[in-house]
Amino acid sequence: MRKLLTAIAKFLGMLALQAALLAPVYFFLMILAGLHFVLLASLILTPAWLWVWQRQSRFWTVAVIVFVLLLYAMPAAALVPAYPGRMALALAVIAGGAILLRRRLRPIAIAMLGLAVPAVTLALTYNEMQNLVNESEITARDRSLAGVGRMIVPYEKAPNFSQMRRVAFNRPLAQLWVTRGFDGQENQPSLMIVNLADDSFAVTAPSPTQAVAVDETAQRVYVGHFREKYLAVYDAVTHEELQRVETEQRPVRLALSVDRTTLWELGEPSARITRWDARTLTKLAESEDVNLLLPYPFAVSVTTKSLFLSSSWLMVGNRLVEFDAETPAVKRNKNIGITPARDMLVDDNAGRLYVARPLLACVEAYDLHSLEKLFSLPAPMGVYSLTTTNGGRFLFTGSFTTGELWKIDIGARKRTWRGFVGRRIRHLATHPDTGEIYGTSSLGLFVIDPNEC
Repeated sequence: MRKLLTAIAKFLGMLALQAALLAPVYFFLMILAGLHFVLLASLILTPAWLWVWQRQSRFWTVAVIVFVLLLYAMPAAALVPAYPGRMALALAVIAGGAILLRRRLRPIAIAMLGLAVPAVTLALTYNEMQNLVNESEITARDRSLAGVGRMIVPYEKAPNFSQMRRVAFNRPLAQLWVTRGFDGQENQPSLMIVNLADDSFAVTAPSPTQAVAVDETAQRVYVGHFREKYLAVYDAVTHEELQRVETEQRPVRLALSVDRTTLWELGEPSARITRWDARTLTKLAESEDVNLLLPYPFAVSVTTKSLFLSSSWLMVGNRLVEFDAETPAVKRNKNIGITPARDMLVDDNAGRLYVARPLLACVEAYDLHSLEKLFSLPAPMGVYSLTTTNGGRFLFTGSFTTGELWKIDIGARKRTWRGFVGRRIRHLATHPDTGEIYGTSSLGLFVIDPNEC
């Protein structure tokens, strides 16, 4: 009994030690990427390997192999049929080799297996999060959208376009321009033009894209190609590329001024903002590098003539940076905690700046002029994208991790509706005329009527 209690104490002690060491990695990477179970798997595996190392017996070796198989079977159960098969085959080879090794070499093999399993688990799970979908998700999606919305371009119709990024409206032609990121093949079409009248679509641009902005008056579409690092201008009618200009960094966000004469571009990795002449794509001004990690949260305020940017650096601190829209020089620099932000939204009418905090499962509202925090709103874990509707009364929040879409009553500060539209919700946008919510996820392009949910 004493040995058993000692073993349990050592086991719990190692769990606590690993939790303390891996907590920053877990909070910064795992939740954002949706890999919840990987941390628990890694924590439990190390004590198990050490236990086997001490025993060095065939019984304990087989016990750990069975445990590993269970570990893989649980996350694999919901995936496509080929996925568990490939893992089972790989594990059978590794396990068979470990069992057949001579006794004196078995601890080394077990130690190598102990290092390999968490790494392979993380890699395969990341691949699942990024590239794979399953029938249960599609069923849940259709059930959630029944009566409140529909799929415009479902994953089933465009499986090669599963990495949808951002959308931009072209109202005169009833078009929706959708960008697509990188999911394994560089030469896949990466720009989708959707005809909202009949949900038909065309694809073009063979290199990964992310940022997009539409000049509805001139019928020009600006697209950021982040792999090759250039901006391209497309004709909205013919979809032909009209102009191209190279950028020093990867363009990840684009925004047009109200008069459509200025184009702002956010580049990574140095979080540099460049101001372009939208007609000639001539560089007018450039900000200093603020060296933020993953500087995707980006918003423009017409009222304050400011650009806002936010991100954190390795969980050390989260900075909210305000730039002058003309120069663009840094106007203010405010620390807003340590957990990262994944999206920002300006409501000029209400004078608020909303910041999505995925690890805190909330959206924080800041005063647009003083940058003082006003209040917090509930949001799903892994909240990634924001948009408002009904004159700013409701806030819609989408989660990259869980695939949940929430409708939040801002005045009451509570959730009034929740649905599932697919993991990897990367962008939500409100149609300026209809007020409908358009969004992208791993399961395709969807639209929701906010008045029906």
